[in-house]
Amino acid sequence: MIIRKKVRTDIQKRSELSRLVYKMKRARIIPSLYIVTLPLIGDGVLEIYNYNTLIQPYFKQRYDTIKVVGISRSKSGAMELVRKIYEDVVAKDENLDVGTFLTVEQGI
Repeated sequence: MIIRKKVRTDIQKRSELSRLVYKMKRARIIPSLYIVTLPLIGDGVLEIYNYNTLIQPYFKQRYDTIKVVGISRSKSGAMELVRKIYEDVVAKDENLDVGTFLTVEQGI
């Protein structure tokens, strides 16, 4: 799992975020955590997953290719992160190429 250095999040405490990232890198079960990723399968722009879905065997085989761009404690919070990312992309580049924006300019 590749986690951006400047991951978008609605989690206020830095220590809580650090603890969650530590657990995510070790594929531990974490209740009530939603992850915003670049598309894992096929076309798409951004995808929202319950974190525990990503540690199932199907995704665990692809664990090293998952690129995390957002972390939230709620699904509505994750949707808000996606909205903010879209707004940043549109403000910077009207092509809506989120993958390139996050990879090149934000450093995934």
